[in-house]
Amino acid sequence: MAKSIYLSTGRYAGLEEPEGWHVELDRAQEALKMGGLVSYNESELARIEDTGSLIHNVPRSAPWLTLLRLFLPGLLLLVAIWGLIWILRLLRH
Repeated sequence: MAKSIYLSTGRYAGLEEPEGWHVELDRAQEALKMGGLVSYNESELARIEDTGSLIHNVPRSAPWLTLLRLFLPGLLLLVAIWGLIWILRLLRH
């Protein structure tokens, strides 16, 4: 997987137009077209693999807990408004 990411343009996303990235990818493309092998920068592959292992260490519940923490205040506000309206209607009758 790291080698696939290494050869993708997404690896360069967000960088300020790094020098030579398109040349590097064109060189890899030509090597593959001619049936050759692509030479990978081992330190870059190690960095990509480390990033992947960090992602796999995130618990599956983390995104759900983050969404809950994000939307819970708004939901509680809506429930409070609904409750207030309900109480005011009861007092009106």
